Amino acid sequence: MTTPHEQAKTAPIADWVTIPELYRDPFPTFERLRQEGGVHWVPAIGRYLITSYDAVHDTELDQDTFSANEQGSLMIRAMGHSMLRKDDPDHRVERQAWQPVLRPSVVKKTWAPIFHRNAQRYVDELKAKGPGADLVWDFAAPYAAENLRAVTGLHNVTQHDLQRWSQTMIDATGNYADDPVVWAKGEASYNEVDEALDEMLAWHRRNPDDSLLSALVQLPDYQMPVESIRANLKMTIGGGLNEPRDAIGVAAWALMQNPDQLAIVQNDPSKWDAVFDEAIRWVAPIGMYSRQTTRDVVLQGTFLPAGAKLGISLLSANRDTKYWKQPERFDLMRTGEGAHLAFGKGVHVCLGAWVAREEFTAALPKLFTELPELGLIEDQPAEAGGWVFRGMDLLPAQWKAPESSSTSKKHSPHVAIVGSGPSGCTRLRRLSATCQTLASPFSTGRPRPMVWSAPVLPRTIRAPRMSKFNLPNSSSATASSLSGQLPCITVNRPPMLPSSVGPPTMHQQCPRCTLLAPSSPWSNFAAPTTRLLWRPD
Repeated sequence: MTTPHEQAKTAPIADWVTIPELYRDPFPTFERLRQEGGVHWVPAIGRYLITSYDAVHDTELDQDTFSANEQGSLMIRAMGHSMLRKDDPDHRVERQAWQPVLRPSVVKKTWAPIFHRNAQRYVDELKAKGPGADLVWDFAAPYAAENLRAVTGLHNVTQHDLQRWSQTMIDATGNYADDPVVWAKGEASYNEVDEALDEMLAWHRRNPDDSLLSALVQLPDYQMPVESIRANLKMTIGGGLNEPRDAIGVAAWALMQNPDQLAIVQNDPSKWDAVFDEAIRWVAPIGMYSRQTTRDVVLQGTFLPAGAKLGISLLSANRDTKYWKQPERFDLMRTGEGAHLAFGKGVHVCLGAWVAREEFTAALPKLFTELPELGLIEDQPAEAGGWVFRGMDLLPAQWKAPESSSTSKKHSPHVAIVGSGPSGCTRLRRLSATCQTLASPFSTGRPRPMVWSAPVLPRTIRAPRMSKFNLPNSSSATASSLSGQLPCITVNRPPMLPSSVGPPTMHQQCPRCTLLAPSSPWSNFAAPTTRLLWRPD
């Protein structure tokens, strides 16, 4: 709602607001700012801070007045000029190019199986670390990063790379204190992302798959400039990792603090969707973003001059008492209250919302199902932090671990055969027709990668072109003896085999394929070659 300029008030100056206090706990500050009108000039951050729900909502629905294309934007400096810092029509063109891979139907069909598989993998790793492990840094962060690796098509990097890049560029985006160390780390990640992207763009032109990068290079009627791809990929690495990571962490924290709310969702699993929405209302992962006025305007009774830089606080708007009763409470049974703004509104509504929701759905129920009596540790308190982006800094947890067996489990070798591209998929289909002990593929279709695993494969199976290769059961076999019998394979010897068997990983380069850096776990199947990997049960 706007009023005539002559009736508007001047924005009050909130010179009492400090960045350290905003980082530690911004909610008391936000509550006071909302009570005083919700539009303030804050010297500590050098901009007007918009904190009331109504004022935030008004800015989101008027891009002509409240422009995303801010001059001197920290985000543009940290990540490049992405669609998030553009207005229509430039924003619309790039959004439409980015959107197909992130549609709800594609998320369900293509990405959900990968998310569920990754969730199980990292729950298993969390169990192995045992009680005292951190639910964010030992589970949610690597899980979200591995999912992001698959969705983007950055097959030449690891989830550790993505975590580091995301955090350092996010820190730079919120570097209102102008810390030179933060800028230096962000710049290093900026350059590393560009190097990885350039390598993979060339690969995806030759080897299309379901990923975002493949979709971009195969667009029939639009070729996005490489600088735009770079900026938008960095944006995706930032938001595409921290939003699902922090939603999972905050929701787990909330449920462990509130046993009554946990009981609700355990008794009615259909409430997990409500857990997601209440978690991102309660603590919005994207806490604040910037806008700039294009003209003199009155916002909720407060005058803003043309060119004014604004901080739009979703973190505050989602706790406005005008729209929620006791908004500081985590409550799954809310009815007839406000609609949260965690994903934004208007033309810039979050593109990755359906991906984040699906990642959450695949992960959080599994945590509470497979970790009995999951809870907080009294003498190791959880810590939340942030105001531009907010999530859990620490979330150590305990659960009832199974009693260790006095007898060690005997492991037998597992074999996974992984193919990518039309040639790899053809090979695997022929192998599966020959080898009846192969399990069903985790994913199917050309030219997407396909994966099989089996505890024991026949000693001899026929590969394409009628060539044979053996899969010996004894430790006397050498890895190199396998790699010489099938083109384009990587053989990892089982951990139980003695070092005399040979180096852990052997490669044979096929002249028709480009071999990227190997990755150890066989679940990382999106490599551009056919692989044969050992792994114990």
